[in-house]
Amino acid sequence: RIHPDGLHFEDCFGLRLRHIKSGDIFWLHFSQTMTEVKEKYEIIHPIEECKYELRVRYIPRSIQDMLDRDRSTFNYYHNQVFSDYLEAVAEKVDHETAIKLGCLEIRRYFKDMPSTVFEKKSNFELLEREVGLRKFLPKSVVDSMKTKDLRRIITREFKTVSHLTEEQCVFRFFEILKKITRFDQEIFRCALGTGWSVAVELVVGPEDGISYWTDKGSTPTILAEFSQVLSIQTDSSTDPSKKGVLLLKIHGANDPLTITTTSLFVAENIADLIDGYCRLVNNTDQSLIVRANKNSSKRFSDPRPLPSITLNDTNNRKSFPCVTDTDDYAEITEDLYNVPEHFDYEINRDNIHVVTTVGEGQFGDVHKGIYSTREIPEMPVAIKTCKFQGQDGMGMADRLLEEAHTMRQFEHPHIVRLIGVCTEEPVWIVMEFCKYGEMRSYLQTNKHSLDTTMLITYTYQLSQALCYLEQKKFVHRDVAARNILVAQPDCIKLGDFGLSRYMEDQNYYTASKGKLPIKWMAPESINFRRFTTATDVWMFAVCCWEILMMGVKPFQGVKNNDVIGKIEAGERLAMPSNCRPAMYSLMSRCWSYDPGFRPLFEEIQHELCNEIQSLTRNFSIYKSKHHCYENPTKVDPAYESVVFKPRPEKVRPPYRQPLKLPDEPKHRVRVLPSTSSSRPSSNSSFSSTEGEVKLPQTVRNQLYTPTEKKAAELANHEAQEKLRQLQLEESKLEENLRLQQKQAEADKLWLQQEEQQLANLCYVTVRNAMNAPPPPSMPPAKPPRNLSTKDPTPTMKLDREGDTVYRDTMLVVKAVLQANQEIMGAKSEEIFVLVKNIGKALKELCTSLDQEITSLPADYHREIDMAQKTTNKDLAQVINQMKLVKRFYSTTQVTDYKKCMMAATQVLAMDAKNLLDVVDKARL
Repeated sequence: RIHPDGLHFEDCFGLRLRHIKSGDIFWLHFSQTMTEVKEKYEIIHPIEECKYELRVRYIPRSIQDMLDRDRSTFNYYHNQVFSDYLEAVAEKVDHETAIKLGCLEIRRYFKDMPSTVFEKKSNFELLEREVGLRKFLPKSVVDSMKTKDLRRIITREFKTVSHLTEEQCVFRFFEILKKITRFDQEIFRCALGTGWSVAVELVVGPEDGISYWTDKGSTPTILAEFSQVLSIQTDSSTDPSKKGVLLLKIHGANDPLTITTTSLFVAENIADLIDGYCRLVNNTDQSLIVRANKNSSKRFSDPRPLPSITLNDTNNRKSFPCVTDTDDYAEITEDLYNVPEHFDYEINRDNIHVVTTVGEGQFGDVHKGIYSTREIPEMPVAIKTCKFQGQDGMGMADRLLEEAHTMRQFEHPHIVRLIGVCTEEPVWIVMEFCKYGEMRSYLQTNKHSLDTTMLITYTYQLSQALCYLEQKKFVHRDVAARNILVAQPDCIKLGDFGLSRYMEDQNYYTASKGKLPIKWMAPESINFRRFTTATDVWMFAVCCWEILMMGVKPFQGVKNNDVIGKIEAGERLAMPSNCRPAMYSLMSRCWSYDPGFRPLFEEIQHELCNEIQSLTRNFSIYKSKHHCYENPTKVDPAYESVVFKPRPEKVRPPYRQPLKLPDEPKHRVRVLPSTSSSRPSSNSSFSSTEGEVKLPQTVRNQLYTPTEKKAAELANHEAQEKLRQLQLEESKLEENLRLQQKQAEADKLWLQQEEQQLANLCYVTVRNAMNAPPPPSMPPAKPPRNLSTKDPTPTMKLDREGDTVYRDTMLVVKAVLQANQEIMGAKSEEIFVLVKNIGKALKELCTSLDQEITSLPADYHREIDMAQKTTNKDLAQVINQMKLVKRFYSTTQVTDYKKCMMAATQVLAMDAKNLLDVVDKARL
């Protein structure tokens, strides 16, 4: 991927030819042609067994400078070093260091992960299954350690590096790896001089220049700096062994520096390395290599000019403006998405008249225009344009064309329809115009006139559009209120497909980089950049929350980096005030942390339809209204109705016409009648017979273009069959509704009984709980026994004066009663004080019991000890419930957790009373 303006450190790159089987490496000088390369190296190895590799070979002295001035080369260099580490070094490193280096790479690769991400076993399993631990750790570590132990170590080590940024992870990785191997140096076995030569190891690198050492542990001896080299010459030695000779002419030296190598290829390798560093240091393209061999009289210092390369526009990218931590979108690198080179939906720009600007974005604007052709005199359209033009706007223009190519594949009543594109600069994509604009602003403007039924209807229409995308195997990845347009007060359309992707056969899409809406995304999308239909379900629920909250954005004031931490802790968006419990229950299921527990869009459609029907309480409204589309001949037959059937196995499933909700858009032409009562009269402009449904010829001529007339006639012939199917479905739905209504009434009665029992359980005092008769759900009472001959219970004669165990037991009970009276209205800090008082009273009871137990018979010691351990466990349970209350204190579930805490404290009080009974029994 090449930067539009070129790379600042492009001189750092070198090309090498590697023989895959033997591992032989030949570095290619930048002035060599492909003909010279083939003639020279094909005689050594077959060219089909070799591989060309582009690498960062000439490293600048300051890596920080590379990061600041050329991030692309910096990232390329890091990926190269890490790949070399895994391939050649990782297996020789101890496991602790290997895991530390692997965690640094995990942190760099998944920069949005919270520090506690691997505490959830499902996250670790997802990393292991979808990405693979071998991408970060050597094979010996993965194979030799148990998964449980490896997860524990990675979790601990990841917490130590979770605070590092992407760049800090890279520099920390370089710092640790440099202590193991000098990846920034190249070392060659050679000899200095000829004849009586000295065997050394030549070291070439940015820090030590041209140096040598006789022992690896010794400090390198510098022979020359790169700036001192005047010329480089290679030649084959006259020695029969055909050793290579490298001659370096150094500034200030009378004789050249002579280096003898094992072969001419090694000499040329060193020459290319030193020449590259000299060009990098001297900031020049002039080569210093001179061939002195009789077979090569060419001077590489005057290389033949390289052919100019025209870059494909789709590879150009413009760096985006920086965003804040609380913006809707956060940067995540994204791969290119291919679009066709030619568009069959190109339209003439002269046919479009721009009227006004209706929206301005960070990178593009949306205008209202009028599109006029011979068939369509005037059509209002929306025109999406790129704000940057020329070289600066190439990347954004490509994204506009990608979005247009995606939209072209959809035809649905609740998805914005593409009309055409203008691919020449400035690039335009022309879409149908939705006069009420963006949904978020529409909700805020009309929040006083919108009722709950209409809001739920919007969510139902959105679920229809997303179900259609699910059948097409597309993920939207940006389901939010800002990307929904209002065509009519009772009709919305999903738009903005700039992030949509086709999932092919793998059922998921993994993003690499790009700006994504963190606060709307599912946890697996934030952590692992994984997108599926299940992640769209999560975003759909967040969008429903926006709709019910009248356009309020989720997680207001929370930084993007903090969102995943709240989700991992179990926090979810609170229930809106106008949201029914059944609707919020559906949204909560969509927010399940495990994607497998989230419902499908087909299920969501069904439940939303039932929710709307329960709100309207009049199903006859459905029978008087029908689904009608602006262009019925173009509706994809794969659309499913609310009477769901098993999902088709086709790649692109057929599309059925769905059952419509109340108050459909009035501007749509009605093609199918519903019942006899809703049919138009004989004097209407539409006529209907028993055998077929027809439109007047004048209307058909206006609606359909010549290419669509045949399809319209076929649609009319099929109208009667569709009508019968629709009536049959409606009758089945009516029957299902009656059954559901009966079931709902029974469920309501059962729920009221359960709530009453729960209230009695939570608020009854310990004394009343002990004296109360058993509830109806308890087993029947045992037959009465004749107790007239028995003496009174011995505990009744006990003298409680000075009884510390009895006194402290009553203190525990009183602390519990006080806590239960104040918990429901207490703040988080006050609840902690109440639990602290209970724990203090229980501690005093245990102290009194320890003093008393020495005077009790030894036979009862074990029973007393077990009763005491039970009370301690009860206190631990109370503390756990208190922690849950504090965690969910700002959510709507806090009331339920408080009730559970009250039940736990009551169990503690009863077990404390049982402990007293055991002590009294031992005293007798």
